[in-house]
Amino acid sequence: MENEQSKSNKINWKSVLIGVIIGAILIGFGVLIWFTLQPKPEESTPTPTTRTSTTSAQKDETAPLSTFYNLTCGQTQIYTSIERGLKTPDKVCFLNLELDGLTQFPPELVRFPNLKVLFLHSNKISKIPDNIDKLTNLVELSLNHNEISGLPNTVSKLSNLRRFDLSNNKLTGLPAAIGEITSLENLILRDNQITSLPSEVGKLKNLTQLYLANNKLTQLPSEIVNLKKLWLLCLENNNFDKNEQTRIKNLLPITEVYFETCPGGE
Repeated sequence: MENEQSKSNKINWKSVLIGVIIGAILIGFGVLIWFTLQPKPEESTPTPTTRTSTTSAQKDETAPLSTFYNLTCGQTQIYTSIERGLKTPDKVCFLNLELDGLTQFPPELVRFPNLKVLFLHSNKISKIPDNIDKLTNLVELSLNHNEISGLPNTVSKLSNLRRFDLSNNKLTGLPAAIGEITSLENLILRDNQITSLPSEVGKLKNLTQLYLANNKLTQLPSEIVNLKKLWLLCLENNNFDKNEQTRIKNLLPITEVYFETCPGGE
C-alpha cells in the first residue's frame, strides 16, 4: 500500500513539475511575442511639424515645413544657409532663410538652378529684385513678415509657382503681371495695405485659395468671376459695403466667401 502511495506521489510531483515547465515555456513565448509586436522606436510615425517661427539655431533640416515640400523635393535636405548650399548648388531644392536678419533679397539665390521651395519670411526685405525671374523652378515662395511695398513685373516669369505668401508686408497693390502666374493655387496677401486688385487677377485659372483679410479694399474686379477653381476667399476687415458684399457673392456662387472670421485662414 505504501509503495503504491509513494508511486502515486511521485507521479503527482512529476505532473506538477511538467505543468510548471510547460507554463513557464508558454509564458516565455507570450513575453517574446509581446516584445516582437511592439513598434521599434525608429519605425514609429513622426509627429507632423507645424509651420512655426524659429530662430536660425532651431531650424530643423529634416522636418517637412513646406506645403509642397514632399511633392517637389522628396526627402532631400533642407538647407538653412546660402554658404552651405553653394557647396552643392545643384542639390538645393528647399532653402529656409527665415529669421536671418536679411535686409535684401540674397543675390546668390539665382545660383541654385533647382530651387523649388524658398522661405524668406520674418526678415527685413523691402524689395524683390527684377532678376527673380531666374528662379523659374520655384513652386513655393514665402516672403511674409517683411517690408515689401511692391512687386516687379518679372514675377510673371515664375511659371511653376503654386503658393505665394506675401502676408504682413507693405503692399498697396499688385502689378498686372500677377495674372501671368497661372500656376498659382494659393495666394496669401492678408495684413497689407492693398486698396485694389488688377483685373488680371481673373486670369489665375488654377487659384483655389485667396487670402485678402486686413487690407483696405472697397471692391473686387468683376473678372474674379473667371476663378472657377476658387473655393475659399477670405475678405474680413476690409471696407466692403453691403452692396459690394452681395455682388461678390453673386460673382462667386460656389466659393466660400468670408467677410468676417475666415476659418483656418492663413
